[in-house]
Amino acid sequence: MKFLMIIGVLVIVVMAAYAAYLWLKVYRQKQQAEQAQDERSRKLAQSIDLIAMAMAQGQCNLSEGVLRLKPLIESAGLDFGNYPAMNKLHEVVADMPILAERRQLKRNERMKLDLIRESSEAELESEIVAEAVNMRQAVEAWLPKQANQ
Repeated sequence: MKFLMIIGVLVIVVMAAYAAYLWLKVYRQKQQAEQAQDERSRKLAQSIDLIAMAMAQGQCNLSEGVLRLKPLIESAGLDFGNYPAMNKLHEVVADMPILAERRQLKRNERMKLDLIRESSEAELESEIVAEAVNMRQAVEAWLPKQANQ
């Protein structure tokens, strides 16, 4: 009888140790996942900030900037609709051909698209620059919230 009790206690101790091991493993995995998410959020915020800064300083073509920013902003869980001028320019240029597709166009077709794009950029430039500054501030405010989650 004493032998069975010792074996029973031994089984309970081993099972408790194994449960503690599994709990520790899950805890570490959760910490690593949170660190990876924090790093992703930091990189995402840094990318958005860099593009928005380049747009605000005139170092980046506005059309290219909005094409790059929209998916990044949406990945961050922010609303691109909060930036109406950028959204309007995005609607103008989103379906325009790029790279190989653009090279396949006739010269006059490319010139027509360039005129549409450049006139939209000129029309919306001051608003987009202001929105780029606001976007940088919004992303700066968004990042600490991500660290706290």
